[in-house]
Amino acid sequence: MESLGIARRCILAAAVASLGGCAAQSAERVDDELAWQWRTDHSPSVAPALAAATDLRIRSLRSADLSGLDLDGVDLAGADLRDARLDGASLKRANLSGALLDGASLVGASLHGAKLSEASLRGADLRGSWLYRVDFRGADLRGAVLKDFPTGLRLDTNDFRGARVDGETRVADCAALAMEGAAR
Repeated sequence: MESLGIARRCILAAAVASLGGCAAQSAERVDDELAWQWRTDHSPSVAPALAAATDLRIRSLRSADLSGLDLDGVDLAGADLRDARLDGASLKRANLSGALLDGASLVGASLHGAKLSEASLRGADLRGSWLYRVDFRGADLRGAVLKDFPTGLRLDTNDFRGARVDGETRVADCAALAMEGAAR
């Protein structure tokens, strides 16, 4: 962490502080004074800090509250986000391939261009999410809630080929048409 610049350390400290103990256990000690200074002075995107997660091996974000954060373009491929709260988060062009999102709440999240191929979203709540050009190929959507989408949203832009759904998957009527390629 010594090689990180002061600004990047501030962003990282705030991101880790907002993630709670699960991430702090995975990362090196974070300077509390920098975290306090960042919280009082700024509120930039935490995407750069999470993009550095590979270096810090922050891969378990289980039960983290990331609601409302700007995570555009972040690479969380294979991350453990089970039971995480991502309500209202912006995940545009985010890479969540192979991520574990079982039981996660993504209510009202923006997933424009996100990659969720081979991700596990069992029981995830995607009500009201902006799903546009999302790659759900091979994703496990069993028990997920996919409904109450914003007016005018075209779900046929998403790729559901090979996605797994079951009788517990709650899907809006228009979403059912878009999911023709999903396996039951």
